[in-house]
Amino acid sequence: MNRNRHTGEFAATLLLASFMAVSVGVARAQAPLGPAKSDSPVSLEDRSGFLLLDLTKLEDKTSPVIRLGYQSLIGDGIRRMSLENPDADIHHVPYFSISLAGVPSGDIANIFGEGGVSTGADVQLSVGTAYWLSYATPLNLRVAEAFVGNLENIADQIEAEKANDTPDPGVLNRRVQAARRVQASVATRRKDTRSQAFDRLFGEIMAYADQVIAYAEPGVLLKPPAPDARGIMRQRSGPIYDAWFARLGLNAGSATLFDAGKPFGEQFRNEDYNGYSAQLGYSIRFGGSLPYTVALSGGITRSSNVDELRSVEVTETQSFTSPDGVTKRGTSRKRTGLVGEFQQETNALGKFDLVLYPGLAAASRDGENAKPSLALDLFGRAERGERTSYGVGAYITKPGSPTSVYGGVNAYRATNGKLAIDLVAGFPF
Repeated sequence: MNRNRHTGEFAATLLLASFMAVSVGVARAQAPLGPAKSDSPVSLEDRSGFLLLDLTKLEDKTSPVIRLGYQSLIGDGIRRMSLENPDADIHHVPYFSISLAGVPSGDIANIFGEGGVSTGADVQLSVGTAYWLSYATPLNLRVAEAFVGNLENIADQIEAEKANDTPDPGVLNRRVQAARRVQASVATRRKDTRSQAFDRLFGEIMAYADQVIAYAEPGVLLKPPAPDARGIMRQRSGPIYDAWFARLGLNAGSATLFDAGKPFGEQFRNEDYNGYSAQLGYSIRFGGSLPYTVALSGGITRSSNVDELRSVEVTETQSFTSPDGVTKRGTSRKRTGLVGEFQQETNALGKFDLVLYPGLAAASRDGENAKPSLALDLFGRAERGERTSYGVGAYITKPGSPTSVYGGVNAYRATNGKLAIDLVAGFPF
């Protein structure tokens, strides 16, 4: 097999909307597999951008987070390189991703108007290398698997028709013609390949097409077995996908604080703050009867404790008396502030995910006709030893894209030791 170094192709990600249903802690919910919030070491594998809505209820306050992001593999593109050399493996693909975040109200950013408890903005930038130790499937192998899948479907249709008391010759003839068209496409592909291994593989598939055609004959009772394309190619074992990344996050904000113990004119004040995070991470996915992904990252973060402060609402009342001293009028307004000691600290940061795909192998068996699959994510997050969160998530993933999530649920221990539940809804694009 060739080991060509590549650059290129957009890496898929997803559009996720994450809604907090129940939370009895003050820790922010974990996003499914993390990509939309850029807070997980799980690496995405496909292409496009994403938009995230995360509505999190944190005891006495609700913080909706909106994040817009984009991820791309740099260079000529995996697709283009595959077309130039369809026999080649794909290896060492640089990539980058960027995301921006804000909140309509709450503790990170206010990008829609005045009156929030705190305001600010957040940006995440990642660079890394995909297929670092692994190799993407060569284009010709993916095409060969599609040919085999089409012929298997035709054989199944022939089997169903022959099971009737009086098989329809017209139906059987149409199935034969369909098999001949697939066989002609295989022959064209075989003519263009420059690899002896793929020449042998396409020859096996053409022979299988002959067997499917012969199966339509009345006297042939045994349906032919489909060839194993990957077995014939002796496709290398090992990880299906892996990637490392370096990620930098920056944020700036201003919080409104309230201290009832200070003089009246000083009880409300604004506190400006800046933060950052720097991480190195690695993600690797394996196949087999129970496919799984292991991902971890570590680094440092400088953050505030704004999300741990309690929000209070203060009513200010002003009275007016008429000149004759008989009539009194009053006005009032409400102001919101955060109560507690504001702090900023620089701490070590660690993250871990183990994602199991119990139905992925079966769901992906039909290639282009792949079905959604289930993903189970065991995750943990730690900042400063005492700020630890861990839990489990269950999601339905997009066919053929195990890191793109349609929807699911998270249950986890928040940093204050309480249980939190996260409901997730998404639309990959």
